[in-house]
Parts: sequence; C-alpha cells; structure tokens
Amino acid sequence: NGTSINYTNITISQISAGFYHSIFLDTNGNVYSCGRGSNGILGHGDTSNKYTPTLIQTFTDSNGDTNYTNITITQISAGFYHSMFLDTNGNVYSCGYGDGRLGQGSNGHKYNPTLIQTFTDSNGDTNYTNITITQISADYDHSIYLDTNGRVYSSGYGGDGRLGHGNTSSKSTPTLIQYFVTNNITISQVYGGNEHSIFLSNDLYVATIEYPAQWTYSDTDASVYHLGNVG
Repeated sequence: NGTSINYTNITISQISAGFYHSIFLDTNGNVYSCGRGSNGILGHGDTSNKYTPTLIQTFTDSNGDTNYTNITITQISAGFYHSMFLDTNGNVYSCGYGDGRLGQGSNGHKYNPTLIQTFTDSNGDTNYTNITITQISADYDHSIYLDTNGRVYSSGYGGDGRLGHGNTSSKSTPTLIQYFVTNNITISQVYGGNEHSIFLSNDLYVATIEYPAQWTYSDTDASVYHLGNVG
C-alpha cells in the first residue's frame, strides 16, 4: 500500500530479475516486486513504480474474482514486460503487457496476477483438464510452461520459431508443443531467452548421420588425419 512496514523474519527463497523489474519469493509463499510498474508488470493493481520490494496482495482469476485465498507461490519468473507465478497446486498466474505472453487468450493488460485457465493442444482443442504445471519461464515476449508429464506448452510471439511449433505463428494461450509428443521426448527443464527457447530432456537420445566420408593422410604430420566430406 506504499506504507513502509518493518518486515522482520522474512527469508527469501527465490529471486527473478526481468528487464525493468525484480520479483522476490519468501519461504511462506509470499511474493514481492519492485521496479517499473508499466502495464501492471509488478502485479500491484496499477502502474506505479515501486522503489522497495512490495508485497503482492491480490491474485485473481480471469474474470476478476479476487476471492483467492490460501494461495502459496512456489516459483516466480520475470520477463521483459510481464511476470509469472506458479502455485503449489500447479496453477499459473501472469500479469503485465497484454499480448500472448500472458497466456490469457486476450490482449488486455493484467494489473494483478491472473489465473491462466486455458491450455490447448496443437490443434486448438481446449479440453485439457488435470494439467499440473511444474515449471515456468517468462521470457522476452513469450512464455514456456512444463507440466508433470514432461509436456511443454508455449505462448506469445512466434517469430523465429521461438515457440517451438514448427512455424512463426503467435499463440495467445499456452499451446502444446507437439514435436516432443510425436517423438516421445519427455522434458525435465525449460528456459526461454530473448528470441529463443531451450529444453532439457533426461531421455537417452542417440542420432547417427551416414555419408560417404573419406580419410586422408597428412605427409607433414603422421598423427593428423582429415575426415573429408564433412560440412
């Protein structure tokens, strides 16, 4: 509320620095933020800047219902102009600049952390129930979500293929990356950069490439060989 409070015995367990703001998670599952407040990226219900870490007091569903009590946040991620929060039940909340990066299915800015209610498959089917998210990554202009089954979803700007859907289309809701499902690849960790995304799998993956290679001998150094026809 802008009032200086003597917060004692606060133990921070996780931090995330975005482009213009920072987020802090304490051991009780409370979240604090500070920095530029543009587009609601701090989650305080307005666009005011905060010069000290300030408690985020309101979480809401996509309809604006703020009767969300007993929410305990376990993971935070700060992007370029948005913030994401994961709770103990595997639900994801987002706030900030209102394009697809928020995963809310609309272009309106969100000034409080707002529940993402819809996940879709690669064909647009929204009948995805019992999805529990275990990891989030808020990136430059896109977001990535990992569920308990090792499946990955992404939303936001699709330029340069950063969403992983095999094209440059943007997504307004978290959409399943079909490539991993088709190839039976289970992902254990996700991370998004400025204009790209990376994924870690614990699966053993072996690839072989066959081509007509030619070994050649060096007259000047008997220990040096060159593998020809390698691009």
